[in-house]
Amino acid sequence: MFVLNLVGLIIKLVFFGSLIFWGYALGWFSTGFFVIVALVIGVPFIFALRAGIRQQAAEEDEARKQREVERELLRQIEDEHLRLLRDEATARRAEEREMPRPVRPRPSASVFAKR
Repeated sequence: MFVLNLVGLIIKLVFFGSLIFWGYALGWFSTGFFVIVALVIGVPFIFALRAGIRQQAAEEDEARKQREVERELLRQIEDEHLRLLRDEATARRAEEREMPRPVRPRPSASVFAKR
């Protein structure tokens, strides 16, 4: 929307600027009239530019804040995922400690006797 307003203002500025230029060049307008018309055209143009710049800065600020929020959410998700992985690994190690180790059967006396 800002771009359309800016284009409209530029077209008006060019049209009225050329009208004023040729009117002044042909002697239709006095210098005072030229200054007044230039102010009438220029001041709203400057205010519109300033408003557009402020609006664009506000949109960029909002987008930056949104990116920061998204980054924070991603960090929280990653932290939660890492915590779950640590908890899972801790539980697995605890299970492994609780399990009895398999005992190899001892060779019987008959095995030694065959040798």
